[in-house]
Formats: sequence, structure tokens, C-alpha cells
Amino acid sequence: MRCKTDMAKTLFMFTHAYPNKKGDSVFVASEISFICKKFDKIIIICLSKETENKLSVPNNCNVYFLYSSNKICSLLKVLFSEYFWKNINLLYEEYKDLKKSDKISIYTVIYAIRFYLRAVNICNKLKKIFKKEPLPDIFYSFWSDTGTLAASLIGKNICVCSR
Repeated sequence: MRCKTDMAKTLFMFTHAYPNKKGDSVFVASEISFICKKFDKIIIICLSKETENKLSVPNNCNVYFLYSSNKICSLLKVLFSEYFWKNINLLYEEYKDLKKSDKISIYTVIYAIRFYLRAVNICNKLKKIFKKEPLPDIFYSFWSDTGTLAASLIGKNICVCSR
């Protein structure tokens, strides 16, 4: 999908740590004021735990912390999620289609499934945020990781942009 940035009003931005004063905050803090001028509203989706040592965010930003401390509860929610069962078959089909000589190790398969489970967990949490916030025009992330995959799995014909 082609992004229409000149028309975009709401941006969902995935971060690893921002607005906490660590990790990717160095990158995000240097461009957040510029981004805020281009969008009416920015929803910052921080994938880590909220800390007391935080940076201030511009007025048109809302921050949600999606860190999950209860891993078992999160896993159960994911296993009963529409996103997981809708797409897990795609992983299996991709693996099955590989030539025997190209088969990947069991560790790689486990890593891929864990990565996918984290992305589905984020999808489930995003659904709750969508009840409070408008659907974004663009999902944006510095990193092509679980947040980016989660945004792609949403399937709402929204532009997903990752560095």
C-alpha cells in the first residue's frame, strides 16, 4: 500500500523504550518534535515496561506501554486469538514448501514461532487501544520487528512503515 503522508492525521509509532530514558529514546527524541508537526495525533506504543525516569512527550502524543509481565496469561490469550490461528497455518505452509536441503533447524522454527506469538500478543493489545483511539493512517517503527509484524497482521489497509 502506498502511504499518503500529506493526508495522514494519526500516526501509531512503535518504540522499544521511548519515552523511558533508555534504548531507542536517543533516536525517537531527536525526531519526535518534527513528526508531531506533521500529524494531528501520535499514539506511541512502547513495547517495554513504564519506568519513573521518562522524557516528556509533545502535547499531541498519547503513550501506551504494552509490556506484559504475566507471560502465561499472555500466551493463553494469544493461543485463543483470531490472529494466531488465522496465520499460523501460513508459517507451516512456508516451512513445508522448502526443499529438503533448505530445511531450517528446529531452533529457527521455535524462534520464528516465539517472534510470531509476541506479534500476535501486540495485535490483541492494539485491538483494545483501537477502542480508545482512532485507527491510524500510518504505523511507524524504527525497527522491523514484532511491532511491525503486528501492524501488518491487523489487516485494516493501513500503511506500515519501518526503517
